[in-house]
Amino acid sequence: MKQFWLLIFLFTSSMLINAQTGKLVGVAEDGEFGNPISYANIIIKGTELGAATNSSGKYIIVNIPAGKYDVSCSLYGYYKLTVENVTINENDTTEVNFNLLLDKKLFEKLPLQTQNDMREIRKDDPGKFANLYYRKSFEYSSGRYIPPDDEADKRSIELFSLDMKAELLGMQYKKANDADKQQIKLQLEATLKQLISSLEVSRKSDVNEIEKRLNDLKKSLDNIINNKDKVIKDRIDELLK
Repeated sequence: MKQFWLLIFLFTSSMLINAQTGKLVGVAEDGEFGNPISYANIIIKGTELGAATNSSGKYIIVNIPAGKYDVSCSLYGYYKLTVENVTINENDTTEVNFNLLLDKKLFEKLPLQTQNDMREIRKDDPGKFANLYYRKSFEYSSGRYIPPDDEADKRSIELFSLDMKAELLGMQYKKANDADKQQIKLQLEATLKQLISSLEVSRKSDVNEIEKRLNDLKKSLDNIINNKDKVIKDRIDELLK
């Protein structure tokens, strides 16, 4: 009998909780092209509730306590957008859509041709564009292995640009007719050869710089090991002046 009343209590409690919550749905789109954005992060501020948009740019968040919230949408490469004072009603569905705009300042250092290539990728699939930009920016970062300088920045931009060109050619190949596919494939092969050649030069430069810094570090370590007492005395004299 006690188990029966316990089940009734739990069921009733669950019904009451669900009755006090609402649902949030919507879609995220590229503000320039109007096509759906996948992988965008939807966050209800002040809560632990959120969701990611699917391949159609749609999202759904359920069991939201009734009230007013600020809801944000963000994706790497785009400006974050926040809609304030979104009302969630009990047993009701609220719709909030987002039109994200490209954060153009992130691409200012890139050559114009690379910006155009990325624009074509974004036009075809904004989610893929954002994912590519995030991964490749890290992969070719001039500060990934050594402290960045102007020369390292140039190499990084060159590698990134070639990779974006290869991505665009791969995308174009899949949509091309049979007559154009061979030409696109040849362009892709040439681009990848150039990318690998440039990557080889870049990595050799990184290795040389790392080896130089490692040798300097070893010399510093040897000096500490062989002159411990002097190092301590000199430091004491410096601090007690």
